Amino acid sequence: MEENNPANDLVYFLSQKSLADNIKLTASEYLLGLTGSEEGRNFIVQNIGANKFADLIVDLMAEKSSDLQLQAHKCLVNLSAEHTTYNMIASDKTLTTLFEKIINNSSTEKSREISEKVSMSLSNLAHWKEGAIKIMNFLMKNDNSMVLYKLIEIFFNNCASLHHLASFFSNLTQQKEARKLFLDKEKLIFQKLLAFVSFKESKIRQHGIVATVKNCCFEIDDHLWLLGEQVDILPRLLLPLAGPEVFDDEDTEKLPIELQYLEDTKERESDPTIRKILIEAISQLCTTQAGRKIVKDANTYIILRELHKWEKDEACIEVLENLISILISEEPEKGLEDLSKVVIPEHIQLNFSR
Repeated sequence: MEENNPANDLVYFLSQKSLADNIKLTASEYLLGLTGSEEGRNFIVQNIGANKFADLIVDLMAEKSSDLQLQAHKCLVNLSAEHTTYNMIASDKTLTTLFEKIINNSSTEKSREISEKVSMSLSNLAHWKEGAIKIMNFLMKNDNSMVLYKLIEIFFNNCASLHHLASFFSNLTQQKEARKLFLDKEKLIFQKLLAFVSFKESKIRQHGIVATVKNCCFEIDDHLWLLGEQVDILPRLLLPLAGPEVFDDEDTEKLPIELQYLEDTKERESDPTIRKILIEAISQLCTTQAGRKIVKDANTYIILRELHKWEKDEACIEVLENLISILISEEPEKGLEDLSKVVIPEHIQLNFSR
């Protein structure tokens, strides 16, 4: 061990198998402190290095002491949240350990706490585009997609915890390959996700799932499946936007069953960010003429009309008015029915940018 070199000392204390847990725990607490500040993270990058540090963290996660494991995962949460350090831990070796830890964890309190940290680290890593790409590359290797399906199943079966996995899913589904996995028509994953669109026990879970659903709506080829009987997405998106308003029988009968004769105590989604994402998802489903027809025929307009009267959030009002405009406008001329393929003339684009 070199003298007067704090980095080497730290690595030494954390990597020695024979040292007592209490000594290594003290060293891990110092390491955790370093990961919590920009100066400390720079020290790690410059004096320990990405590869050596990744190996060190993986070894700590494999320690018998659950306290040491937890310290390692707290370090990962801090590092994965920062643009300057997330890349040093987004290796296949680290990802393998993270996925194994959350899939194979026991039900002890400490294990549950570790699983929470893992879900936060995965969410943080997938927040960065390169991080999400690395995760997807890892999942697509050797049919590792089954790892993701196991993780999704764990998420469905643990409604009281692991809420940050929803954020992980929303970050990951910004990648087309991930959206295809969630939209697998044989596995019924997407249908299960919709159950959490109105989830009240955790805003983190609800927000993450609503964002995941919206991301999946960018897959235009799946719109008719999403809007059809197998998924029936539209009522799930509209219900949180609906209030207690009473409509005449003619308008009511045109609505999906789930939106007919709602209780007079019915409240709209309270979070404007979630309302905005829901509206954007419906807008995305209106990209094609066939999708617009289904949305229009479900009398979506009257739900949005009443929402517009009630809405106070400016960002929500803007996307809401855009959607209403699509629903009440005449259909575009032939050749322009698919809004995703409409080319905006350059002179109009310049006007928008001024």
